[in-house]
Amino acid sequence: VLSSALLTAEDASSLQFSMGSVFVLLASIPMGIVSALKNGKWQDMLVMALATIGVTIPSFVIATALIYVFSYRLGWTPMYGVDKWQGYILPMIAMGGYSVSFLARLMRSSLLEVMGQDYIRTARAKGVTAPLHLAVDTGMSRIGYSCCEESLADIEKITKLVAAEVAKYFNK
Repeated sequence: VLSSALLTAEDASSLQFSMGSVFVLLASIPMGIVSALKNGKWQDMLVMALATIGVTIPSFVIATALIYVFSYRLGWTPMYGVDKWQGYILPMIAMGGYSVSFLARLMRSSLLEVMGQDYIRTARAKGVTAPLHLAVDTGMSRIGYSCCEESLADIEKITKLVAAEVAKYFNK
């Protein structure tokens, strides 16, 4: 019984982690690209303000504010539990807030750095209209390095699950 309870808890945590990772990538990459392409304009200022807020506010404060607004006041999501798909929304946003902000800032700085390189300026001078894909490739490779750190959380979950099963086996 304990084993099945741990397994379902680990499945729910793994699903939340996976959905959070997808959310982080789907939110941070466009934010970074828009911010870099609109450098110095209101879009850049808005994205960087949101990214600064996301980096500075702890996730438990974001989670509390999200629960208050979307669960208590509006009633759109459940306050707790993951019985329905709506139960995954708030944890996904709360856990991904810092990562979205960090990766959006990283993507913006990478794109601005690459877009200022000589080969991009030369390509534009020769008439290439959209050398953006070269810059995005560079930015994505930098994001890939930072995403490796998040996979350590999966390894920790698997280790806990195996440790629980081993403890159950030896406690018979």
